[in-house]
Amino acid sequence: MAKKNSYWRKRMEALSKERFQDAERFYQDIQEQYRRALNDVQQDIEIWYQRLADNNDISYSAAKKLLKKNELKEFQWTVEQYIKAGEQSNVNGKWMKELENASAKYHISRLEAMKLQMQQHAELLSAQIEGSTTEYLHKAYGEQYYHTAYEIAVGTGVGSNLTQLNTKAIETVLAKPWAADGKVFSDRIWDNKEKLVRNLHTELTQCVIRGEAPKKAIERLARAMNVSRSQAGNLIMTETAAISAAAQKNCYRDLGVAEFEVVETLDKRTCGICQDMDGRHYPMSDYRIGETAPPFHPRCRGCTCPYYDDEFMEGGQRAARDENGGTYYVPADMSYKEWKKTYASGEQMTLDGLVSERGTEYNKPRSVEEMRLVAEKVKRDCTKYSQKASKWSGTIRVNKSLDSGDTLGQKDWNCDIILAETADDGVIWHEMLHSCSVSYYDVQTYNDHQAIEEASVEYLKQQICKEKGITSVDAYSNLIPILQIVNEKFKYGTDLEFAIELFNVPLPDRYGWLEDKVDDSLRNLNVSFSDYNEVMYFIRELEGTIQ
Repeated sequence: MAKKNSYWRKRMEALSKERFQDAERFYQDIQEQYRRALNDVQQDIEIWYQRLADNNDISYSAAKKLLKKNELKEFQWTVEQYIKAGEQSNVNGKWMKELENASAKYHISRLEAMKLQMQQHAELLSAQIEGSTTEYLHKAYGEQYYHTAYEIAVGTGVGSNLTQLNTKAIETVLAKPWAADGKVFSDRIWDNKEKLVRNLHTELTQCVIRGEAPKKAIERLARAMNVSRSQAGNLIMTETAAISAAAQKNCYRDLGVAEFEVVETLDKRTCGICQDMDGRHYPMSDYRIGETAPPFHPRCRGCTCPYYDDEFMEGGQRAARDENGGTYYVPADMSYKEWKKTYASGEQMTLDGLVSERGTEYNKPRSVEEMRLVAEKVKRDCTKYSQKASKWSGTIRVNKSLDSGDTLGQKDWNCDIILAETADDGVIWHEMLHSCSVSYYDVQTYNDHQAIEEASVEYLKQQICKEKGITSVDAYSNLIPILQIVNEKFKYGTDLEFAIELFNVPLPDRYGWLEDKVDDSLRNLNVSFSDYNEVMYFIRELEGTIQ
């Protein structure tokens, strides 16, 4: 290894560690999804065992019996709920077809019904993982690309103008197999799902045949889930390495880097392949992930760095200028944030799943494409706050006549979202929350409950913006204080917790829910009648007021 390249090795290895730390944090989220899925499995098993138990024992013959009339009716209702959940989570069409066929059956055994429920949990889990992993890898690609460009700019003292990233370009990278098996990350997620389904079905059948107690059955199913969770961890760490390598490859190409060097983490865990590859350098034409560039195996911790065969001082100004003169000098002490704001500003507006770093209070018009990408991100994030899926049509329309206050955004009844050119991200959140709420009702229901709909939507939107650090124009200033007073008086939780709870009450029931909440507080919290009367006055004012 040439001493003169040690600077680049050090910088890119540090950058690689950051990406792996991001991957580990993301994996924590995936583990939580597995935990919730296992809880659902446990609840189903306990219910079925209660039905199948005969003198506290369970038998295979009992499990093979057909569902009784009342059980079949309940099963069909459950499958209908599965279908709705599948539609909201983009579960694959093959499984949706199987659910539709199951809902039409008049004869099905208890064991078959149990297996179907186990598979539903696996299908939903995999769909959720695929969606969140796609978003995560989009973000990881962008961060690696721009951080790499920054390191090269500061290291050489010279930067080059970069073409802005866009969603389609990143999707093209994600859709291109990097390993010899010809599979992309989504293929591996679904392979993992198929293994999980087989293991769940096998363990369930064997538990029934052995007549094992529900606790034992749950332990066996938990082991199957844990194996799948571990495989998901391997996938996340490996795909993070691969997408980071792809981002660096494209960044090197865009910056005119001629050669790259393999950088491996050398310790007791380093395998023989990685030890042998460390320090090798190749022309960019030979950059092939999995062959000449890491990852070389699952959970590979290697990365690459630029390889220069000439000397330069760390942080010095190395003469370089492209043919079009599209270069600039970069001070050695310039931070990444400063560099990005100055030379790569606005790039995230075209990255799906990311919010622009130039802020969310816009003083100039935004493109329809920018607002659509933000809306797609918001739609995915809505699942964290709303129990109902968004009914947004996917269409953003700009109306230049919408230019102030509460009219920065509107939602049509066909679920198109109409925005002013200067609408900020908070406005998009407001309209998208409507698509999870009043869109499930008709115009008359909205007219009857307009005040509480706008108040609860705007109240939640303001708390979300506060949580995410989004600067947004606030609306319905005559209504929001009423909800703030209610929570301030009775301490139902944080403003965000209270806003989420209220928002997820069906629209026609929200007034009544608030009144019941206050009544319960009077009885259980020992509040004064003056506080009670004051809050009830505000609620009734809300019920009859809209300006």
